Amino acid sequence: MKRRAFLAASAASLTATCTASIGFGAASNNKKKRCTLLHVTDTHAQLETHLEYLPGDTSGFRRMGGFARLKTAIDANRANSHGPAFLVDGGDLVQGSGPASWSRGEIMIEPANQLGLDAFVPGNWEPVYGPAQFLHLMGQLKTRVMAYNFHSRESGERLFTPAVTVRRDGVKVSFIGIADPTTTERQSPKQVEGLDSTQMVGLRDFVKRLRQTEAPDLVVAVTHTGLTVSRQLAREIPELDVILSGHTHERTQQVILEGNAIIVEAGSLGSFLGRLDLTIKPGGG
Repeated sequence: MKRRAFLAASAASLTATCTASIGFGAASNNKKKRCTLLHVTDTHAQLETHLEYLPGDTSGFRRMGGFARLKTAIDANRANSHGPAFLVDGGDLVQGSGPASWSRGEIMIEPANQLGLDAFVPGNWEPVYGPAQFLHLMGQLKTRVMAYNFHSRESGERLFTPAVTVRRDGVKVSFIGIADPTTTERQSPKQVEGLDSTQMVGLRDFVKRLRQTEAPDLVVAVTHTGLTVSRQLAREIPELDVILSGHTHERTQQVILEGNAIIVEAGSLGSFLGRLDLTIKPGGG
């Protein structure tokens, strides 16, 4: 069963808490498993509720979003998840509001830390306050920041781990972070001085090795590339099971299929929480 649902954060009224252990090890592949993937992206520092328009809603604008409501929605969906729940953020967290600008992104760190993220992928606006502040902010997040294609121009080394593997309640998921490859070409040169987001060579081989070394139940790419590039990645890398897309602020109310890969994008501004319920086939996928 595959089910994709959009959940308006403004509609969440249940409050619950969920704690889970995170570990590493070989996955058991002798029976079907279930899990829920929760996804936020492109929140753009919208700490407070704001007016939002929903196509087909004749009542007009409504107040949605805000990190308090988003946290409530996350907790509620963890509590009624389809097996263990995993939560990732697709980036563009620290830019987009006055308080974020005044604090050079600092004000967004603690609210993000309270969400209980399993992984975070830097968006194209994360370096907006310059490379030093970019690295400082990413270091303050209490989760693993991942990006296959973010490198230092001087050393050639990756700035972040390319992937994160999380095992929870018997389900093992390998997440791969893919930042917008055009970040260091489109942003102001002063913002991205010394950074390189363009190095995508070898990605499919990396995914193949990850499958072999980690033996995950699912391989999930968390992309800040937009739907068009995410669909291209699915065609070029058939070893991916799921792509949680971001960057273009699109609201996919039904799954997009490219081969065997499921692709979804969870809107923007903290107005929505993306939820994907999956039943994993024996042997994974």
